[in-house]
Amino acid sequence: MNESSEGKNILIALALCAVFYYGYNSYIAKKYPRANNANTTSETAATPDTTIEAAQPSTRSAAPAANTTVPATIAPSQTARLEQEALLFSSDSLNLRFAQDDSSLQVAQLPRYHEGLSDDSPLVNLTKSPLIVQGSLSATQFEPHLGFAAARSGNTLSFSRDIGTWQISQDFESSPDAHGLLLTVRYRNISQAPQELVSAVVFRENLQKAQKSGGFFSSGNNRVEDALVLATSSGVKREVVSKFCDAENGEVIMQGQGEDIAFAGLDMHYFLRAFQPLSGKMDFVVRRANDRSGDGCPVELVLSQKQGMVAAGDSVAIKFKAYLGPKNVADLNAFDPRLNDAIDLGFFGIVGQPLLKAVRWLYTAVGNYGLAIVIITALLKLLFYPMNKSAAVSMKRMQKLQPQMQALREKHKDDPRKQQQEMMKFMTANKINPAKGCLPMLPQIPVFLAFWNVLNNAIELRHAPFFGWINDLSAADPFYVTPLLLGAGMFLQQKMTPNPSMDKTQEKVMLMMPIIFTAMFFSMPSGMVIYMITNTVISIAQQQLINRRFV
Repeated sequence: MNESSEGKNILIALALCAVFYYGYNSYIAKKYPRANNANTTSETAATPDTTIEAAQPSTRSAAPAANTTVPATIAPSQTARLEQEALLFSSDSLNLRFAQDDSSLQVAQLPRYHEGLSDDSPLVNLTKSPLIVQGSLSATQFEPHLGFAAARSGNTLSFSRDIGTWQISQDFESSPDAHGLLLTVRYRNISQAPQELVSAVVFRENLQKAQKSGGFFSSGNNRVEDALVLATSSGVKREVVSKFCDAENGEVIMQGQGEDIAFAGLDMHYFLRAFQPLSGKMDFVVRRANDRSGDGCPVELVLSQKQGMVAAGDSVAIKFKAYLGPKNVADLNAFDPRLNDAIDLGFFGIVGQPLLKAVRWLYTAVGNYGLAIVIITALLKLLFYPMNKSAAVSMKRMQKLQPQMQALREKHKDDPRKQQQEMMKFMTANKINPAKGCLPMLPQIPVFLAFWNVLNNAIELRHAPFFGWINDLSAADPFYVTPLLLGAGMFLQQKMTPNPSMDKTQEKVMLMMPIIFTAMFFSMPSGMVIYMITNTVISIAQQQLINRRFV
């Protein structure tokens, strides 16, 4: 192997590393696109006209929801109006407002969570647009109905309407569970004869496609795009909203038959809105709804069951529990542990789960999530230190023996086969192995990626302060101090790390990497940057120790 071929191999290896890195990031970017929301770290700001003010409720009728179809005729008996305050549910964990016109959930606010750091900022609202919830007689064709009769009895709000020879009602009941809501959809046969029933429940909402990030220097918060998530006995299915927005009207994105459905709903990065069927196995379909307005992308989730024949005057009911709240492990476990499947920690989630638990446990001990990140990073570096030491010692030995290896290359430069044989003998005699410099890194990749996903998805870091100017670990450093410190540390680490086979030109190329990473981390959450800084500083300290004691 001559010097030029070896240099070529190094450049190929570097290119492959770059392709892997950017390929992986491209995959993640497509699967979880960043939302263009520079000023908030949650999902949708509650605008003034959607803010619930229980103290001074409005008595005017709710306006019809956008993107609904008005029936040609509405029976007068079905249009009795409720006062506005009767359409409100309020608790210390959830504020809800419904609309009588289309049996929709207009607003779902979380009193304990604000859009910004200030308590004066709007409450987090879990409805992108009115969420229409209606019973239907078909799982394949649906047009939202208007003109529901409504009644309020205690903690139960009912909307009903006659559709052909059936009376269908949606009963919403406040739940004793925090962030909970109970839903019962009833189908009553109002004809004079038995009828066959396919009971379907449609959840329809007009969602918005996330805008692209502003790039390296974006001040965005790195949150991922909303996704439709459906957990069944066969696994968790997840599709980002942009896939629905790019689909044709009526196109089916997800479907299944006879499934045990743990929950179905909308994953909004740090928050979750999920419905849990309590009535056995169901068929499901998620599709792009027909859109006549061209504004947003209406999406329908349809859950259905075949009920067989229903006698005249009899009724059938389908029941649901709904969770509308944060993706906090404690809250999810208290409501239903199965909801933890909504916390997407990526391909290496089996590694990410204990890391998330470790972050939460350390927080109880030190009272600061930033410190918890630093401590876990230090412990991980200690865990992998033997591997890193073995790699560094091997690379340092190769660096010392480089003049002799270069002499062998020159000696046998006209006979590549002989050159390779002599190089192998030389390495064996001196107990050096080039692969030892790379192989120890492989077990660390799953841990690195898992912890990365934890830091990007843990709601515990949302609005969590560290020190000084860093008052939100889920948001980017507003003054770019930590990314610049990271870049300086990476540059120092690179200068200290031996590269025995790299020539001067290649070294100059590699020195560009700290600049690239610095630019990338300008828009990354502070928690991730703190993790990388801690990792870099400890790596430098370990390299210094290895240089002085083991080489």
